[in-house]
Amino acid sequence: MLDARPAPDALARPPVPPAAIEPPAATTRPVQGDAIFAAAQSLLPALEAGRPLDAATLREAMTDAFGASDAEGGWLWKDAYEAAEAACVLFLQLYGRGMRRNAGGGPDGPRRMLRMLEAVAALEPSHTRRSEEQVRLQQFSTPLPLAYAALQAAAIRPGDTVLEPSAGTGMLAVMAECALGKDAVDKMHLNEVAQTRARLLTRLFPQA
Repeated sequence: MLDARPAPDALARPPVPPAAIEPPAATTRPVQGDAIFAAAQSLLPALEAGRPLDAATLREAMTDAFGASDAEGGWLWKDAYEAAEAACVLFLQLYGRGMRRNAGGGPDGPRRMLRMLEAVAALEPSHTRRSEEQVRLQQFSTPLPLAYAALQAAAIRPGDTVLEPSAGTGMLAVMAECALGKDAVDKMHLNEVAQTRARLLTRLFPQA
């Protein structure tokens, strides 16, 4: 027969005070735009070394920035692609003006600049996944060579004021920034309806 009575010493044990039972620590999710910017910063050295931003490189940077993997729901591959684009923006902010100087002027200058931009763009990952937000907001990233072609067509010069009504991850904006030079401060006005991208733009272009 089963004896359901408690053991004699169980009645003598003092109850555990509620304060001694600590709830599990709450996990704080990073601000998405800030985490994408942090991932872009960690991807920048790969671009500087001429290494492609492959899936393994992206996954490592994103997991470190978000504190969780994509399998754990920490981020989407759309976010990783935006981090890669933001890394290209950071690269051009550092080296874009020097690339323009190296390309030189004359009729062959734009062609030489375009070849350099194509080499950078070749290091970016292919966008093989699209999110519902991208479809809903019709978000299509501007490739670097096309952004440069748009810059040439707009003939932006120092002293101009630039308005980018749908700035995305800043591909067109960074081309304009390179053309404006030191006059870019207070001469660029960027707009973006997607909150995450808008936050990312404030980190990439804090003076815009």
